[in-house]
Amino acid sequence: MAMNKGFTLLEVLVSLAIFPIFVFSIYGLLNQCIFTQHYAEEHINLVLASTIPILTHIDNIPESTVGWVEMEDNPDIDAYMITKTPLGFYNITKVTWRFKKGKNIVEYDFYTK
Repeated sequence: MAMNKGFTLLEVLVSLAIFPIFVFSIYGLLNQCIFTQHYAEEHINLVLASTIPILTHIDNIPESTVGWVEMEDNPDIDAYMITKTPLGFYNITKVTWRFKKGKNIVEYDFYTK
């Protein structure tokens, strides 16, 4: 009685069908990880760059802006926007500072009297 050792054509075709599905799913996962890392790095860089204008102006908050104002002196920030909203009690005002670089926007809220 002879034993056939090896793979049948059906087994080879099934393995050839499964392998690309596995490879493309791994590629998709890796591609998403790279995109997420790039987005996170850009967002962290914007957070770090936006602390400088906030710390230099925290005691003397600038007036509200109309739309986005471009920042020529800081290459890490494209533009900023300041809005002041009175809350209606105890003369408290909510100050919102937004900083933009590309598609990333970071927003900070402060409350002043």
